Amino acid sequence: EINRFIAFESSVSVGGNEHLPLFLEAIRSRKKVFFTYASFVKGIEKPRKVSPLFLKEYRNRWYLISFDSAKNDIITYALDRVQDPMITEDEATLPTDFSPNEYFQDTIGITAYKGEAEKIRIRANQIAAKYIASQPFHTSQVLISEKNEEAVFELKVLISEEFIRIILGYGGEI
Repeated sequence: EINRFIAFESSVSVGGNEHLPLFLEAIRSRKKVFFTYASFVKGIEKPRKVSPLFLKEYRNRWYLISFDSAKNDIITYALDRVQDPMITEDEATLPTDFSPNEYFQDTIGITAYKGEAEKIRIRANQIAAKYIASQPFHTSQVLISEKNEEAVFELKVLISEEFIRIILGYGGEI
């Protein structure tokens, strides 16, 4: 009956959510996982064996943040492109200095590039400025100035596809 009075945001799932319990168990038990993965860009399926570190949701899609000891790097996998995952008997190889909060501190979205965050200034018209102020792009965002019909915001982030897409969503308003 509550549906007569309230509507929750919903999205059509792209899949992969069914893998959450398996990856969560692998993280808890500190075991490596094996799966087949199809890259978004190339679409070629390849086998992967990684140490799972963290699960993160972004825009109604789940991602596995993992450590690949063969590449000696942290790699992100979208769960909707994972096939036939299984927990192995191999102990996970975990980087001693990984912290999800630190890893994502300068990011918008799921992409965490290596490198330095950049100081970004965004000039927005009056209407866009109200939206940007009410739903900041990032925790580092501050209002620098407000005059006439526009506002200027400053934030410090890594430039990523996600950030660019958000900016482009405002079109000519910023």
